[in-house]
Amino acid sequence: MAIPGREEFQIGWICALPIEAAAAKEMLDEDFGILEEQDAADTNSYRLGRIGKHYVVIACLPGGQYGACAATMVANNMVRTFSKSLRIGLMVGVGGGIPSTDHDIRLGDIVISCPTGSYGGVVQYDMGKVTANGVFCRTGSLNSPPRSLLTAVNNMRAAELTDDPRYPEYLQRAIRRTRRTQINFGRPSPQSDRLFKTKHEHPATEKNCDMCQREWEETRSERDSEDPLPHYGIIASGNSVIKHGCKREQLRLESGALCFEMEAAGLMLDFPCIVIRGICDYSDSHKNKQWQGYAALAAAAYAKELLEYVPRAQVSQENLAVDICSSIENLTQEVKGTNQRLDIAYYQQEQHYREQTARALTEQQQKCHQVFKTSYYEQHKDINPGRSPGTCQWAFQNPHYLRWWNSCCNDVLWISADPGCGKSVLAKSLIDHDFKASIPTVSICYFFFKDNDEQNNLATALCAILHQIFSQQPNLLRHALPSWEKNGNKLQRDVSELWRIFIAATSDSTSANTICVLDALDECHPNDQKQLLQRLEGFYHQTDLSTHETWLKFLITSRPYDEIKDSFKAITDFFPHIHLKGEEENDQIHEEINLVIKIRVKELAETALLSSDVQQQLERQLLQMEHRTYLWLHLAIDDIRTTFQNSFWPADEPILLIPASVDAAYERILGRVPSNQVHTVRKILQIIVGARRPLTTHEMAMALGIALSPRSQTAAEAGINSAILAERIRQLCGLFVFINNSKIYLIHQTARKFLINGVFRNPKSIYAFEQTDAEKLMSQVCIRYLLMDDVGQSERQTDTDNQSLLEYSSLHWPDHVRNISLAQQQEIDDLLHHIYDTAKRHFAVWFPIFWGTMTNTGPLSFSAYILSKVPHMNPIHLAAFNGHTHMVRKLLAGNEKNINKGDGTGSNALMWASMNGYKEVVELLLEHGADVNAQGGKYGNALQAASFQGHEMIVQMLLEHRADVNAQGGRHGNALQAASFKGHEKLIQMLLEHGADINAKSGWLGNALQAASVQGHEKIVQMLLEQKADINAQGGWSGNALKAA
Repeated sequence: MAIPGREEFQIGWICALPIEAAAAKEMLDEDFGILEEQDAADTNSYRLGRIGKHYVVIACLPGGQYGACAATMVANNMVRTFSKSLRIGLMVGVGGGIPSTDHDIRLGDIVISCPTGSYGGVVQYDMGKVTANGVFCRTGSLNSPPRSLLTAVNNMRAAELTDDPRYPEYLQRAIRRTRRTQINFGRPSPQSDRLFKTKHEHPATEKNCDMCQREWEETRSERDSEDPLPHYGIIASGNSVIKHGCKREQLRLESGALCFEMEAAGLMLDFPCIVIRGICDYSDSHKNKQWQGYAALAAAAYAKELLEYVPRAQVSQENLAVDICSSIENLTQEVKGTNQRLDIAYYQQEQHYREQTARALTEQQQKCHQVFKTSYYEQHKDINPGRSPGTCQWAFQNPHYLRWWNSCCNDVLWISADPGCGKSVLAKSLIDHDFKASIPTVSICYFFFKDNDEQNNLATALCAILHQIFSQQPNLLRHALPSWEKNGNKLQRDVSELWRIFIAATSDSTSANTICVLDALDECHPNDQKQLLQRLEGFYHQTDLSTHETWLKFLITSRPYDEIKDSFKAITDFFPHIHLKGEEENDQIHEEINLVIKIRVKELAETALLSSDVQQQLERQLLQMEHRTYLWLHLAIDDIRTTFQNSFWPADEPILLIPASVDAAYERILGRVPSNQVHTVRKILQIIVGARRPLTTHEMAMALGIALSPRSQTAAEAGINSAILAERIRQLCGLFVFINNSKIYLIHQTARKFLINGVFRNPKSIYAFEQTDAEKLMSQVCIRYLLMDDVGQSERQTDTDNQSLLEYSSLHWPDHVRNISLAQQQEIDDLLHHIYDTAKRHFAVWFPIFWGTMTNTGPLSFSAYILSKVPHMNPIHLAAFNGHTHMVRKLLAGNEKNINKGDGTGSNALMWASMNGYKEVVELLLEHGADVNAQGGKYGNALQAASFQGHEMIVQMLLEHRADVNAQGGRHGNALQAASFKGHEKLIQMLLEHGADINAKSGWLGNALQAASVQGHEKIVQMLLEQKADINAQGGWSGNALKAA
C-alpha cells in the first residue's frame, strides 16, 4: 500500500521517552516508517502509521529534555508540519501514581485525563501564588480534551461494563512479539509492586528497595487479575518530579489528582489532546524504572483501543490544530510566559522555605558554609559595566545559544570572542538580569577569572560557586559537611573534592536547576584551565547525571585561543553546537557598537555642549573606524571627552586624531602624563603588573613609597598617604588604571599585554618593560619592606598603614624571586642574604604568616608561632622549599655538611624540594651529596614526598639516584601508597617498574590497594588488582580494601 499523503494524518501521538515511543510503534497496525520531508524549521522526527481507520503521526521529545516547555516545542513543530490535517492529539506515556482509599492504583495501571469538578482533566500543580500568610494557592485551569476523544472514553467505559476490554490483549501480544519486547516490556514480578507508608523514606545509601522492610508497606488486597485497570480523573502536571510520599499526599488532597507527570501542562492550553499515563511508580523516594516499560506499553495499548471508539468522520469535524493555536509563531512564547508566572510563584514559596532553613542552620553548618567564602566573587562580577540596550544580540539570537537556553538537560555552551567585544559584560548581564527574568527558580552561580592570584585558579572558583549554591539552597550543605569535618580548611584547595561536592549538590533530587557561568576562562592558570576542561568533558559525556529532577548547565566565555580550542576539541568534534563563535559574528558586533556609538556621542554632546555639526562629525568619524570594539569605544570617548574638557572652546574643537585602535588609545592616555611624573607612573604600572593580586590603595601606597625611596630604613619613612595616592593615580594614569572597592586594577587584560609587549613593539617606549622587570621590582619592594625596622612590631599587624604590606610581602616574595633571571637575582644578592638569615628578628615576623598560608592553617601570630609545631628551618631548608636554586648553591658553598640536616619536623632540604617540584634544586642537592634515602618528616623521605605530589620527573631522578622504592615511613607508608592515595596513574606504573612491592604493609593506609580504594580511584584499583595486589590483605586504618571502599 502506498504511504498516504501528509494531509491524511489527523491524529498526533506525543511521547516524552524513547521507551514510550517504542511502545507506540508496537501499537501500529501498519508502519509507514520515518517521514522523509518536513518543514525546514521543524526539528522533530516523525514515525507515520495506521491504527484501525486512523492515520497517526508519532513524535518523541528530544533526548534528555522533559517538561512542559519541551512538549510545547514538539507540538508546535508537529502542528506546523501537519498544518493542513492535524486535528487531535494524544500524550501517551508513564506517570507517577497517587493511590488512595478511593482509587486503588497499582503499578501498571492506566490513568486517563477526564474533566472532574472545576478541572478540565489536567491541573498544573505548581501554578499559583503565595498569599500574605505564606500559603500557596493554586490558580487557573487547563483545557479539556477534544469532544471526540471524551465521547470515545465514555463509549469505551460503557462497553467495559458488559464486555472484556481489548487493550490487555494488545498489551500481551506486543510483549510476546520478540525476545527484546519480552525483556523491555514484560510485566515485572508482583512482589516488586510495593507501596510504602509516607513516613518511611527510602534509605539514601541504597540503590534499590531490598533493604526496605515489609513492615513499611501499606496493606493491600490481592487482585483477581494481573490486567492493568483504567482510572479516570485528574492528572497533575508540573515542572519537577514528585519524589516524596508526604508531598504526594498533600497534592492529592489539594487537587484530587490520580497521577503526576511533567509534559501535559505544555499541551493542554493550545494543543487539543487527551493524556494517558501508565503508572510506573508511586511518586515517592522509592521510585525506580523497573515498571517503566510495562507501564508505557499498557498506556499505548489503552490508547490504541480508545482510537477504535473514535469515528474518522468525527475527527474530521474537529477544528484544525493550527486554527486552535492563537498564533503558531507565538505558541512557545505563550507557554514560556505561563511557565514564567508559574515559576515566580513557585520561587516565592521556595525562597520563603530557604530563608527559614538558613535561619535554622546549626553552628557547624554555618562554619562549613563560610569555609567556601575564599574570594570577593560579587565584586569581581560587579567591576564590569552594564549592558547597553540592544547589545549582545549576536549571542542571544545565535542558534547555539537558543539551543542551550531551551535544553532541559545537563549542557555546556562555550562562547568565544575577540578582546573588547563585551564577553564579561554579556556574562554579567545574564547573571544579574536575563536568567532570573526568564527562569526565576533557577539557581545561578558564577566566577569571573582574571590573571591574578585571587582569580586565576580553579579551587577558588569552585569555592565561590559552592558558596553561592549553599547560600541559595542551605539544605545541600549535607554534601559538603562530611568532607569539611574530615579535611577542614584544606578542602579549599582540593579541586577533586570540591568538584565532587559541586556535582553531587547540583544533581541532588531536591536541588533547583542550576546555571553556572565561568567568564574569561583564558585568564585561568593554564594547569587549572586544563583540569577544568577535562572535567567539563567528563561532565558532558556523563549523561546519567541528567535526570527528570534537575539539570546543570555551564556557560563559559573566553578568547578564541588555540589551547582552549584544542582542549574543547574532544567535545566539539562530536557536538559542534556547544561552541558559539563570536569571532565569526564581528559584523553584527560592529552593528551593535554603532548603536552604542550614537548613544555615547549624544550623551557627550549634551554634557560638553557640542553643536549638532560637531556631534555629527564626531559620530561619522567614529563609525568609520575599522577596528571597532566596546573597549576601543570606551577609551576613544574618554579621550575625546578629555580633549573637550581641556579646551576653552569645546564647541569649536576639531576632532582630528581619534585613536584608531585600543593600543593607540593606550598610547594617548599615557602620553598625557607630565614628564616629571613618568618615572612614578612607570613604577605604578610595574607594581600593578607584577603583583600577584590587585593591591589595595594602602598596599600600593607602601609599595610605591619603597620603590621611589631606595634609602628608606623604615616603613614610616617610605609610606605615602593612601588617600592622596588614590587621587594622584586617577589624575596621572587616567583610564589606564582604575580603583574599585579600594583595589587597583588595569582597565583591561589588553593593557597588561600593551605594557609587556611594548618592548618588542617599540623598544624606545618609556613605559615598555618585560615581566621580569616587574618581578624584580616586586622582589625588591617585598624584601626591603620585610627587613625594615618597624615592620611587625605590633601583635595587631594590620593596625596602621606601616603594616599594610606585611601579609602580601610575606606570602609572595619567594614567588617573585623565582620568576626573575639569574642575573637579576645576583643583582639583589645582598637583600636575599638578609632575608635568608633565619636567626634575625624579621624572620619571626614574616615566616609564621608565610608558613600558615602555605600549609593552609592560616597566618600565625608571633606568640602562636613560638608555641606551634612550625618547622624551625635553616637557610638551606628554606631556599630548597622556595625553589631558589641560586641561593641553595650559595648556601651550600663550603657548608655541605648540613645538607642532610633535618628541621624541627625531621624533614630535610631534599624532601622539601621534592615535595614542591623544584627539579633544579633536587638535581643540585643530589650533586652535592644529599642522602636520597634520608628518613623523617611527614612524608618519610623525598621519594614519597614527590610521589604524593605527582612530580614524575623528580621521582624518575630520585629513582635514578638509587632511591629505595620500598622505603617505609611517613604518613603514607611508602611511595606506592602515596601515589595510589592521590591517584597518580603514571607514577604508580613507574614505581612498579622499579620494583615497588605492591603488597607492602605500613602506615595508616595499610597498603597501596587500600589507599586507592579509600579515595575511590577505580582505575588505580583495577591496575593494582591486575598487578596481583592482594584484595584480602589486612591492616591500616580501614582494615582492608573492601572496607576502605
